[in-house]
Amino acid sequence: MNASTITVSNGQEFYRIPVTDLAEAKQDGFYVPAEKQRTIVSDGTELFEVPLSDVAEAEADGFHDILVGERAAVSDLEATAGPMTGHVDVIPLTTRSSAEPSPVPVKIEVEAEAAGGETSSVATSPVKVEVQTESAEGEEDEETLTANRRQLLGVFGFSSLVHAAAVLILLSIIIPIEMEDRVEILSALPTVDQENVKFEEVALVQPEQIEQDETSEVVQELITDSDKVLEIDINDLEISSAIPEKTKGAGNPVAKITGELGGRSRAGRSALVARYGGNAASESAVRAGLEWLSRHQNADNGSWSFDHVHADCQGSCSQAGSLKKSHMGATAMALLAMLGSGETHFVGNYREQVYKGFDYLLTYAKPTPNGLDLRGVAEGNTGMYIQGLATMALCEAVVMSEMALKQRSRSSRAKTRNKEGVDRKVATASLKRLRAASQLALNFIMRAQDPGNGGWRYQPRKGGDTSVLGWQVMALKSGQMARMQILPDTIRKASYYLDSVQIDGGAAYGYTGPQRKVSTTAVGLLSRMYIGWGRKEPALEAGVKLLAATGPSRNDMYYNYYATQVLHHWGGEEWQNWNKVMREQLVKSQRRKGHAAGSWDVADSHGGAGGRLYMTSLCVMTLEVYYRHLPLYQQAGELKAPTARKSRKRSGTKGSRKAGDGR
Repeated sequence: MNASTITVSNGQEFYRIPVTDLAEAKQDGFYVPAEKQRTIVSDGTELFEVPLSDVAEAEADGFHDILVGERAAVSDLEATAGPMTGHVDVIPLTTRSSAEPSPVPVKIEVEAEAAGGETSSVATSPVKVEVQTESAEGEEDEETLTANRRQLLGVFGFSSLVHAAAVLILLSIIIPIEMEDRVEILSALPTVDQENVKFEEVALVQPEQIEQDETSEVVQELITDSDKVLEIDINDLEISSAIPEKTKGAGNPVAKITGELGGRSRAGRSALVARYGGNAASESAVRAGLEWLSRHQNADNGSWSFDHVHADCQGSCSQAGSLKKSHMGATAMALLAMLGSGETHFVGNYREQVYKGFDYLLTYAKPTPNGLDLRGVAEGNTGMYIQGLATMALCEAVVMSEMALKQRSRSSRAKTRNKEGVDRKVATASLKRLRAASQLALNFIMRAQDPGNGGWRYQPRKGGDTSVLGWQVMALKSGQMARMQILPDTIRKASYYLDSVQIDGGAAYGYTGPQRKVSTTAVGLLSRMYIGWGRKEPALEAGVKLLAATGPSRNDMYYNYYATQVLHHWGGEEWQNWNKVMREQLVKSQRRKGHAAGSWDVADSHGGAGGRLYMTSLCVMTLEVYYRHLPLYQQAGELKAPTARKSRKRSGTKGSRKAGDGR
C-alpha cells in the first residue's frame, strides 16, 4: 500500500484499488483484510489469505506476511482519519510501467472469514494474479518491490527447470506404443436405468488362518535417527538389476498413471478442507484418530498390530482383529493414515512414531531377486494386500521427505531453526534410502502381476481379483508420484484385467468376473481413473452415477473408502451430496470416551480380520480425502478461477484491469 492505494478482497480475489474507491468496493462485498484481522501470506509460489492468528504457523511452513507494511499503514490512517471510505474503481492488485517485463503468474488460494466473526477456511478456487511492480513513491518501496519481483522470477524459473527435467526423465522411460496395441472401447455404452440398477451383495473372501514362521531376515536400515546419518547404503542391492524386463512391444498404454500429492502442509490442508467440503469436526476426528493410533503402537519394535494388544488398553479397546501376525500390514495402514495428514519422520506431532514404523517395515522387509518383499508373515490371503499397502507408504514417504527438504530450503535463511526444522544431511540420506526401497518394492509388485490376465491375487503370478488389484494400482500411482520407474506394460495389462471383469461397458466391476458388485465397482472405477480414464469417458460417468445413487454404506467401510475417492476425484454435485452424508456419518460414529476414544467400532462383516485398527485407519484416510490427493480432474495447477461477478458500470474507470487479465 502507498498513500493512495489499498488491497481489498472478496474472499476469492484480491485487488489493489485507490483508497478513495473503498466505500463502493465494500458495497460490492469487498473488505480490507487488515480490518478483519486477516492478511495474505506467500511462499514465493502460492499465496493464501489467513487469519492473523495463523501467521506464525504459516511462517513456520515457510510463508511470509506480504501485508505487514499495509496493515501498519491502515492502522495509522484509521487513527488519524477514522475508518476508510471512498469511491470504488477496481484495478489490478499492483500496477506496472510499460517499460517493465511481463508479470509472472502466481496462483492464489484464499480463505475468508466465517459468519459470526469466527475465522475459518472457506472453499475457494485458486485464481491467477499477475504479480506486477507498483510505481513506488519512495525509494525504499521501489527497492522492496524489485527484490520481491526478482525472487518470484527466480522461483518460477527454477520450478520450470525442475518440471522440464521431470518430463524429460518420464519421456525417457516410456516406449512409444504401436497403434494395434492400443486399448479401445468399440461398442457403445448401454443405457443404464440408474433408478432400477441394484448392486449385488458380495462377501469378499476373508483370509484363512495359516500358521507361518516369523520372517527374521533384516534389511539395511533406510532411515536415520535425527542425530546421525547411517553409512549403510541400500544402493548395494543394485536397483537396476531387479527391475523386470520390459515386454517386447510394450509402450505407453492408452491410460497412464496421473495425479500428484498436494495440500498436506498445514496451510494447504486448511485451504483444501474448506474448498472440498471438510470442516472443523472432520479435522478434529482425524486428529483424534491419529492420537488413538499413536497410543496403540507396539513400544518394543515400533510396529502396529491388527490385534492391537497394548498394555495401556487393559481390555478397554474391544474388537481386536484376528490377524495376529500381520504386523507389516497393520503398520503400513497406520503409517498411511499419518502420512495423509502431513505427519512424517521429520515433521509433525508423531515424528517418533512414524520413524519407528518405517524402521520396522524396513527391518523385516526381505530382499529377493524379484524386488523387496514387504509381505512379512502373510496370514492366509493377505500377502499382496500387504505388499500394496506397504509400498504405498514407502512411496508417499519419499514424496513427503522431498517436501520436507523443500521446506528446509525455504526456511534456511532463518537465524534459528524451529523445533520442526529438518537436518538436510539426515533428510537427504533418508530420502536416498527410502527411494531405493520404494523402487525395489514396486519391482516386486510388477513382477508379481499375473502374466496371463494382468491381475494380482493373494500369491504372485497366481491369477487376479479386483480387490487385490486396487491396492497394487494405488501403489503404482504412489510410485509415479515419487517419480519411480513404472513399466507401461504393467499398466496396460492391468487395464486388460479390468476389461475382463467389467459389466455395463465399464460402469461396474465384479470380483473375478463380470458382475455388478458395489465394493469392486468402486475399486474398478478408481483404478480406471488412476490409469487414465478421462472425465468425459461415458462408462466412468455412468459408474459414478451408480455409486452416487447407492450412497455411503453404514456397514461396508471398504466400499466407502474407495467410493469416497472416486466421488472426490469426480467432483460436482455427486461429490457434494456424497460428502455430506459420508462426513457426518464418520464424525458421529467415532468413539469419544474412554481408552477407545478416537477409534471406530467395526461395523461391517469384512472388518473382523483387521479389527478396530483396520477400521480406524480406513476411517481416518477417508476423512483425509480433502487433501490426501488433489482431485485428478482438477489439479492444483489446473484449478479454474471462479467466474468473475459482474459489477455495476463505474464512471472514470478507463484503463483499469482486473487481476489475472492478460494471461
